[in-house]
Amino acid sequence: SDQNDEVMDNALEWKGCAEMLPSEFQPQVQRIWNLWCKNRAELQEIYHQLPTSVFQADLNSSNILIDEKGSFVGVYDFNLSGKDVLLNYLIREMNWPDDDEEELNLIKSAIKIVESVYTFSMIEKYAALMVYRCIKPLWWTRVQRLKKAANDYSAIQECLDKVESMLTRNVDFFA
Repeated sequence: SDQNDEVMDNALEWKGCAEMLPSEFQPQVQRIWNLWCKNRAELQEIYHQLPTSVFQADLNSSNILIDEKGSFVGVYDFNLSGKDVLLNYLIREMNWPDDDEEELNLIKSAIKIVESVYTFSMIEKYAALMVYRCIKPLWWTRVQRLKKAANDYSAIQECLDKVESMLTRNVDFFA
């Protein structure tokens, strides 16, 4: 319901790029879009039940406070912070566009770290895969990859296959 829904903006940008692909790719493009919309609709049904917290949304090395021993002591600069669902934050912020498996492992690792100080509810555990499928497959990195593929049919097919795999793959983030 956010007026500035960057997830939807990215998905629509991906769709716009994908609809410009040659006609032989269109059945898969439509299948991908239908999968994404189905996932988003399922997530919308339960999203309001997910707990929210305030997050620092500009986390980078200049905002991390480290003591003289190199240990983390805090976060500085909360001018870009806001209320969000923890799963959104964890999944959205892990972004390694060149290695999808590493990205997935980083998300799982971040969840494990958070679990040491936070107990995920059953609804959060249930929603994790839907959040992943809603954010990652059509995120800006996928848009860039699709644009980069240009007229290389093999690269286009690889991009589409990866996105479709992300939308159908079962991942247990809490195993």
